This record gives sequence, C-alpha cells and structure tokens, in this order.
Amino acid sequence: MKKPYKSNIEYYNLQSLNIFNKNKFYHRAFIGETEEEFINYIIQEAELTPLSSVLDMGCGSGYLVNELSEFCEAEGITNSPGNLKVCESLYPDNKFTLADMETYECELKSHVLALESFNYSNPEKTFKRAYNNLQPGGILFIKEWCGVEDDNGQTLQNKNALEDIFYYNPYKLSYLLRIAEEEGFELIRKKNLERVMNQVPYQKSLEDHHEYVKKAVFPTLDPNTRFVIPYQLKFKKNE
Repeated sequence: MKKPYKSNIEYYNLQSLNIFNKNKFYHRAFIGETEEEFINYIIQEAELTPLSSVLDMGCGSGYLVNELSEFCEAEGITNSPGNLKVCESLYPDNKFTLADMETYECELKSHVLALESFNYSNPEKTFKRAYNNLQPGGILFIKEWCGVEDDNGQTLQNKNALEDIFYYNPYKLSYLLRIAEEEGFELIRKKNLERVMNQVPYQKSLEDHHEYVKKAVFPTLDPNTRFVIPYQLKFKKNE
C-alpha cells in the first residue's frame, strides 16, 4: 500500500477525524485510568494555577485546552488544517489557531505545554520560540518519547520507521537537554514515565488508525526492542 501522505501535516489531516473524534485525549503514554486523572496529573506536575496562562503546542483533539479553560486561561495551536477543524467542531468555545510551534508568536504565557508533539518539530527552533513566548520564570512542560542513548541495528530500524511513517523524530534526551540549556532554560525536573504510564487507551485506539498505518507501520516495529523512552521534562525560563 502506497503511503497516502507526504508530511506530518498531511498525516494529521488524514488521521485527525477518526482518531480524535473517538479518542478525546489521545496519547501513547497515558497517565492514570481516566482522562480526568490525566488532566489533574498535568495540572499538578506543571504547577498550573487559576492565574496561569497556557499555550498547548500540538493540541490534538483540543480536549486539554477545553478542560484547562475551565480552570485557567488556555489556547492551542496545530499545524494541521484537518486537525484544526476537529478542535473547532468539538470545542467551539475555545481558542485554536492554525500555526507552527516553531514560529507561533503570542502574548507571553506562564506555561507552554508540548505533550507528544515536540518531536514533530525542529527542537532548536521550538525551544527558542517557546522561550520567547514565556514570561520570565515561565514553565515549559514537555512529555515526549526520547530515543535510547545507545543505538544498535534494531533500535535504529525502529527509529527510522517512526521518522518515515509518522514524520516523528525520537530525539535523544541528552540532545534535548543540551539544546534547552543553550536556549536559556533551566531543567527543573526530568521523569521517566515507563513505570507510571498506562498504554491500554493507546492500544484500544489502534483500530482507529488509518489502514496504511496499521498494515505498514506496526509490523515494522520490533515490539521486543526498547528504542524509545517516555520522559516528562519541566524547564524554567531564566532571564
């Protein structure tokens, strides 16, 4: 089967309607048993308060923005027109913008979030843009899949499959931490999520993926090879 998309934007144009309409908080590394538990986890870990102002970069279905808007000020961006239509359809009272996280400029925020979306972008550009969109002392909160530090033939094969099929680059943690520091961020906390994540919701969502993804991608990945690790990273803007 020929790949029916040529970029991560086209990928999300294709996938958004089916996945996000059926899985309101789609994550490979889900935390907790319910969406509500996951939202509360993010609020606690990112230290959000009713006075917070939040930018969600790569906002998925828009569910997080909608839930946070009941608690504080929040907006979301996506670079996929198809994805944007889903967000606006599901949550018409919230603010969503068609924009690239590498270039989007907004009023200064107390928090910028990137949850399993950061690695679709150029890290140098996105760290710089996030820094410029944050208030002094603001928080950049990332939950992302990072490639293992020591590669072998099979880990590289799996990583290449992610890049080729999903246009997703599982950057190594050491690289992300170095770039963040160069851009002026201070690492407050890093957390390996392997022992706390719940993959049941993601496994259930696999049936909602496009046929190409199910037939061409999943058989390519060796399930016995540990090649990515889910990390939670919390940075503070120093200025």
